[in-house]
Amino acid sequence: MVAEIVPYLAVFAAPRSGSNHFFDLLAAREGMVSLNEFFGQRPAGLTKELRAASLEPYGDWESFAAAAKQHPVETLRFLENIPGARMAAIKILPRHLGIPHPVTEFIAASAGNIFLRRNPLAVWISRQTVKQTKSWINVNTEKFLVSFDPYEFCSNTFFTLSRLKALEEISDSLNRPKWRLSYREIENFAGPQEMWDSLTNVFPYIPIEAMNPDAREQFARQDTRRPFDRLSNPDEARQWLESYGLDYLIENADDFDATSIMSIVDTLRSNP
Repeated sequence: MVAEIVPYLAVFAAPRSGSNHFFDLLAAREGMVSLNEFFGQRPAGLTKELRAASLEPYGDWESFAAAAKQHPVETLRFLENIPGARMAAIKILPRHLGIPHPVTEFIAASAGNIFLRRNPLAVWISRQTVKQTKSWINVNTEKFLVSFDPYEFCSNTFFTLSRLKALEEISDSLNRPKWRLSYREIENFAGPQEMWDSLTNVFPYIPIEAMNPDAREQFARQDTRRPFDRLSNPDEARQWLESYGLDYLIENADDFDATSIMSIVDTLRSNP
């Protein structure tokens, strides 16, 4: 049994699913501590002060990581010493914690679990643009095109969807409250207040503080093209997607059947 700590929301995110914008909206409430990719070796968006405070009980990253692999909740005790901290939001990418242990303990102790998802074709194209150009900001320009590679698409898509599915199944098996959000839903929030109204409807018991007047959104919206229009070989990609019944992903809708897609891409990645 884990002793009481500052309550936290566990945010499990597919890559390129709008999680950074979501954390900007979360941070608009005073008393909310944002731990973006907290268990990643180079956590994005985590201040030096927060990282230093989290590592202090362990001395260095290696000791912290070893502790997190056994009991990740214990590594959150530093929050008790953060002035004004009422709650934390912790972003976890599927690769950051082992499944099923120790992530089961982490999910069980959370105040709620949030799952962020996005059309897997859009995810892959966005990731490839970042990988190719070495900067996420290049996703929002019209300068770059990437080549569709069926094998890489299948491998990356299966890895992402299967691990997110496993995490959600653990949450369900523990009867933990959860919220599923798509990239489009996050993008369409009018601002922090609308997002928080929805959040507290799902998790009505979480502590609420005033809005932080200095909070600023830093969301860089992608240009008006569909992710599919960023491909250098769209005809080849369309033909391939149509042959496996995945052409509905082209229109960038976040309403997709993850189980069906996993079945298709698992077969194809195993037999390139």
